[in-house]
Amino acid sequence: MKRSLIVLFILVMASVVGAATLKWDASVGTVEGYIVNYGTVEGEYPYTFNVGNVTTLENMEAVLHLHPGVPYFLGMSAYNDSDESNLSNIITYTRPAYVLPDDNLPSIVIEIPEPPDQLILNFTH
Repeated sequence: MKRSLIVLFILVMASVVGAATLKWDASVGTVEGYIVNYGTVEGEYPYTFNVGNVTTLENMEAVLHLHPGVPYFLGMSAYNDSDESNLSNIITYTRPAYVLPDDNLPSIVIEIPEPPDQLILNFTH
C-alpha cells in the first residue's frame, strides 16, 4: 500500500556558491529514510538520491550535480522496509549562474616551449 508523504520544503541559500540546503518535514509513521526524486521535466524524475534518515540535504547543488541555470523539479519520498511513499509536493529550483565581475576574472597564460613536446598552463588571479 502506498502511503502519502506530505512534505514542507524549505530551501536555504547561503551566500557561498553551491551551498543551497534542502530541508523537509519528517513524515509520520515508521520511516527508515528519504529519497530525493528529481529531473528537468515536470512529471519525470529519472534521478534519485537516497539521503538516509535525515530531513536536511546540505550542499544540495553539488551533491545532486545540479547545473547552473537549469530548472529542476524535486520531490521527496519516504521509505521503510516494506514500502515507499508517493512523491511529496514538487518544488522547482534553478541553481543560480554565478558570474565573476570583469575585474575579477582569472587570466590564463599558455606557453608552448620549443620544441612543442609539452604544454604549460599558468593560471593567475
